[in-house]
Amino acid sequence: MPVFQAKSWGIPGDNLRNLFAFSSFMTNFTELNSSCYFKMKLKHILLSMAATVVAIVGCEKTQDLGPAEVTVVSPSETTINVPIEGTEFTVTLKATIDWALQGYTEDVASWLSVSPASGAASSENQTITVKVLANDGADRKADLVFYGNVLCKAALTVSQKGNGAAVGGEVITVADFISKADTQTEYVLHGTISDVTKNASGSYWGFVLKDETGEISCPFVENWDEFALKNGDVVSIKGKYSYYEKKSQHQLANGTIISHEAGQGGGGSTDPEAIYSADFTASMCNFTIDDKNKPSEVEAVWSQNSQYGMVATAYVNSTNYAAESWLVSPVIDLASESKAFLTFEHAVNFFKDLETVKTEAVVYARVENGEWAELNGVKYPSRMSWTYASAGYLDLSAYAGKKMQIAFVYKSTEEKAGTWEIKNVSIVKESKESVEPEIPDGAITWEINNEVQTWDKISDETYGEGYSATVDGITVGFYKYNSTSGLKEPSTDQIRIYKNAAFKISSEKTLKEVILYSTESKYCVGLTSLEGDANGFTADTGSLTVKWTGSAKEIVAAATIAQVRVTKIVFVCE
Repeated sequence: MPVFQAKSWGIPGDNLRNLFAFSSFMTNFTELNSSCYFKMKLKHILLSMAATVVAIVGCEKTQDLGPAEVTVVSPSETTINVPIEGTEFTVTLKATIDWALQGYTEDVASWLSVSPASGAASSENQTITVKVLANDGADRKADLVFYGNVLCKAALTVSQKGNGAAVGGEVITVADFISKADTQTEYVLHGTISDVTKNASGSYWGFVLKDETGEISCPFVENWDEFALKNGDVVSIKGKYSYYEKKSQHQLANGTIISHEAGQGGGGSTDPEAIYSADFTASMCNFTIDDKNKPSEVEAVWSQNSQYGMVATAYVNSTNYAAESWLVSPVIDLASESKAFLTFEHAVNFFKDLETVKTEAVVYARVENGEWAELNGVKYPSRMSWTYASAGYLDLSAYAGKKMQIAFVYKSTEEKAGTWEIKNVSIVKESKESVEPEIPDGAITWEINNEVQTWDKISDETYGEGYSATVDGITVGFYKYNSTSGLKEPSTDQIRIYKNAAFKISSEKTLKEVILYSTESKYCVGLTSLEGDANGFTADTGSLTVKWTGSAKEIVAAATIAQVRVTKIVFVCE
């Protein structure tokens, strides 16, 4: 029996040479076919060596992309100002982890396109094309986020001016507005605001608008509740000139804000009655972090961000970690207060579900050096997203007359580690929370659902294309009218009345009251009457309702301020 010497099969990188060696080795086996021993073992030997070759050939070194990163390389600006006529530009993105675009809502997609909207991790820079359509409406803005994870994301804002005439007014300077003193014509002014004020009784609200030519008082802004205004913000406001004799003051009273951009100044709460405020987009505001459980793999559970405020997560490098971390306030003096309420804005995402959020994103309070107790009544966002919602007004009466602290407590598990973002924390003297209106006996209620109501696509001579449904002798329709956004068929939970779209109700019985229930505060805005009954719909962001009262069998209104999203309608008839 010949003696065979085992060959060395080398290392990955010599694969071609190894294949030749294997071929030569197989040739040597030809003369062994007559050997009984090798006939018995040959099958096993061949299978073993073939498997080795496959493993060698398929062995490739995993590319090391370095630390996880998502960065906009170019443009260098974080805000891109786009001309009215539209444009196209490219974004160069460095992403060493998989990413996807956020903030690309349906409304944004109607005038701005991004391609691609997601991408895989790469050592090479990626090119993204952004196309912006011409703007024949009001000023508009898109806040885009190239998202890898909570610690690896890059923000880019696309801002585009609109045609003032398209929103019902010529754009002029403050000086020209005062000079014209035209009490009959609506104009659009653009500038920076100061002296933002709303008194506790609700009898006054407004600000001073300033541009390069002068300044003017803007009291009783119609859509005030749609914005969290602060000193230093930049707005465009539409309205008519008026003169207040008592103060010898030029005014744009009862105007409507048609664009808003957060400024750098002001900070904290805009409520003059605020006892305490913390603007987490500016700093940690002397809050401290107490990690009860922080795995070594998690560098920090809480982090401060100039755009998102204080951010908590234990999801790191595509892994969920169990953690518990407290964000604790400095001592807050309520010694001279008889009552107080805590309010803040927050967003939640990637938790197991909304019920879990209530146990893993919790607020506590205590008397200085006392025992911590959970604060009940926190209002959480209605869905997982990066959209901020008010937490409501949490009663701190138990701590009035004392020094106290609050704590935001984040928890996670190895199964799921969500993300909690918090900003604009305030303690105020009075709760501004509204109570959801009581539904009278005999009222007709529609829960918006395209499987319950039959929504037909129709066309109206005056208001254009739309959808309508009829139930119990009541017909509800919404129409494109003067909207620049396309129609959206009613979904399983809402209808969308886009800005400058029309909304119409016809009833066999006389209506006394109609209540629209909205999804969130920014989509809870008033509607302006177009024909028939002169009353419009008044918004209450506290209860997320938009209400009409009067006496009519037909109501026609327009969403002149902003988009309105409706999840439920209550009809009260005579």
